[in-house]
Amino acid sequence: EVLHSDTASYPGLPCCYQTRLVQFESLKREALLKLPSDIVTEKIGGDDSKGNGRRNSQRSSQASSLVSSLGSLTVPMSVMSPCQSSLASVPGSLDESPAQSRQNVATDPKAELVDLPAEAVGIYRQVLHMHKDLRFRMVAKEASEKSAAPATNAVSCSCEILLIRNINPLTATYQCRFYIFMEWFDPAAIGMPPGDVSEENRKKLWIPEIALQNTLKTGVEIHYPPEIVFSEKGHVAAKVLYQAIMQMEIDMRLFPFDTQRLNIVLGLRARRDRDRAVFCRFCHVDSSIRLDEWKLLGAFHHTDRPDGRARVQFGVVIGRGYMYYVLNVLTTLCAIASSSFAGYLLQMKPPFDRLRFCISILFAQTTFRLSIDSKLPIVAYATAFDHFAMACQLLLLSIILGVVIVVMLSDRWFGFGGEAAAEVVDKVFMFTLMPVWIFTLLGFSIWVARARREHQ
Repeated sequence: EVLHSDTASYPGLPCCYQTRLVQFESLKREALLKLPSDIVTEKIGGDDSKGNGRRNSQRSSQASSLVSSLGSLTVPMSVMSPCQSSLASVPGSLDESPAQSRQNVATDPKAELVDLPAEAVGIYRQVLHMHKDLRFRMVAKEASEKSAAPATNAVSCSCEILLIRNINPLTATYQCRFYIFMEWFDPAAIGMPPGDVSEENRKKLWIPEIALQNTLKTGVEIHYPPEIVFSEKGHVAAKVLYQAIMQMEIDMRLFPFDTQRLNIVLGLRARRDRDRAVFCRFCHVDSSIRLDEWKLLGAFHHTDRPDGRARVQFGVVIGRGYMYYVLNVLTTLCAIASSSFAGYLLQMKPPFDRLRFCISILFAQTTFRLSIDSKLPIVAYATAFDHFAMACQLLLLSIILGVVIVVMLSDRWFGFGGEAAAEVVDKVFMFTLMPVWIFTLLGFSIWVARARREHQ
């Protein structure tokens, strides 16, 4: 019965390293059904060469005796049910260190297992031994408790990006082809002839095992033979060609003025490369790369050791070509919203002419927004375009509210007002909303320019 999973204790632990705590509750007669089917078949089923009647009767009698034995079992404290014992009392639980687990297992009395059948005793001992020497839990404890060992060897890493295409912010992916160049000092390379390393000498070298960490699908991965640059010092160089579908981290908060970072994350994950540190020399982007909707703004590179193993990041910064959205979307929304001020040129009498005019503009703006909605990214937060569209909606609603108040005052709905009061309120709304709208447009432009510069 799976009662607890320890993945929350180690957030960085991969899913394939998840460990489970298993407990058997002897008070439930269904415990036999939870035993592995192969064990029940081998231990209870008998010999398949005998008759079916004899085999079935033997299975039934032995299964009944096993169930009765499990039902009358006196359960040790380490395997009691959750209502009788906490998870901390289970040998090898996550609240205990490996040393404590071994001590607890060693002190468990064997007399309590006398009434257990041979099948249950074997399963119980397997569980205890697994928790006593659980390798993956010890690895997780080492990663979370021990500090990273200092690096003693350096690896120079550089990148040349040859091709970028199919950038899709909706799926956060892009395709990329690039070279990774590595150089390091290897004592085994001292005395080797300069040039490409032979197959026999290649096995003697300590070649860094670098791997992509943010790839979804690697189409091409070509490792070229290492090359001896300077034999007297053991200077070795190597390069790798990759072509893969990469995962990118997108931030659409400034859409359509957003900038994105196309990351290439590589790391030395092998155990023998733990004492190596990586430093970057350059990240070169081919000048022939052309993107339809985006512009190349620059390249970047960064190295760190987040978990004691070297990691390097290369990439480019791209900016969206926003003129299409400015001319065809934002300008249209701004024109529709600004045309609502033309309603103040109409007379207050008849009172509902202005209201009809503003409502028609609101319908036109809503229809235009729905027509372009399929071309906009769907994200869980508001983008710059959403803020601008909301400002246009608020302007129209404010003008409609002012028109309604003017109509109510001119018709004396509440017993006060009149034509003079309605004209004063009408002018107050017009001369208040117009400068507010102008300052809103200027403030939006300044905010977008500053935010785009900070993201670059």
